[in-house]
Amino acid sequence: MQSSPDGSVRWITVLDPGLLPLTSFNGAVVPGVDPALTATAPAPGSPGYATAILDYVRANAPNQFEGRPVNFLSTFQSSVTLAIAYPQGGGDPSLLPGIQLELWGVPTSRPAYDPNNRNFVYQRWQRGIMHFDQGCLCTNGLLLADYLKAIITGRNLPADVAQQAASSPYMRQYNSAKAQWLDRPEQMPGTDLTNAFEPQ
Repeated sequence: MQSSPDGSVRWITVLDPGLLPLTSFNGAVVPGVDPALTATAPAPGSPGYATAILDYVRANAPNQFEGRPVNFLSTFQSSVTLAIAYPQGGGDPSLLPGIQLELWGVPTSRPAYDPNNRNFVYQRWQRGIMHFDQGCLCTNGLLLADYLKAIITGRNLPADVAQQAASSPYMRQYNSAKAQWLDRPEQMPGTDLTNAFEPQ
């Protein structure tokens, strides 16, 4: 989560260029952002945007890919149910697509096989990466926040992630021996990581 300048709190887009613009996660090779695809997305604030952006998702998140039941669209549509969004009941089902959009964003790549394992198909979204596994015929999101945590702490950091993030200002910043537990505070002004990743 991140706090916006207006005080609101929203999901962080962990795949942003400043955070995890990576294409290899512990040996899993995923597609990068496809500029030709994202250029076709409707612009925020444009006429009819609320409908058009969901049309864009439906057009570019397939449930079938080369005969495989990747269920990328179904995963998007089922990630937030009415019971999850409104645990006290009384929710409006018509609001769910917008909530699901807030969770995943929109597709930023087309589906692609892992070049090292054709049992895996990935699709990159603004805020996550969907992973279809032919072995279990299941689709889940990669645990991207764990990789960002590994970059910051240096703990359980896969070699491929470390190599891609070598110049990141977040790389191995977590240091309990320094003020605010920041190894290089000049690269993360206004940040305090004290006890951020310690068991409570």
